[in-house]
Amino acid sequence: MAKQSGPAIIVNAGSKQGLTNPPGNAAYNMTKAALKSYTESLQHELRETPGHHVSAHLLIPGFTTTGKRDHKPGAWWPAQVVDFMIAGLGRGDFYILCPDNDVSR
Repeated sequence: MAKQSGPAIIVNAGSKQGLTNPPGNAAYNMTKAALKSYTESLQHELRETPGHHVSAHLLIPGFTTTGKRDHKPGAWWPAQVVDFMIAGLGRGDFYILCPDNDVSR
């Protein structure tokens, strides 16, 4: 990506649980917290690279209906997450924190 001439982005999919660390799923919380830290470090490094044109972003989708699960009240559909992500990337947001309909930003 760094060798190509045009801009490029990396989007890592995090989780609100990587920020809040609620009880009950320590391994998941820990891996999402590590991903948050990694993505922050990656963006700092990319920003300091001479002639940089690659950026890193952390998508934090929140409650989203995926797979064959029943859609629950408050959850977003994947297309809503993608639309929100694209808008966030257009603004240059590093943290793309979806508000979903269950938890506020």
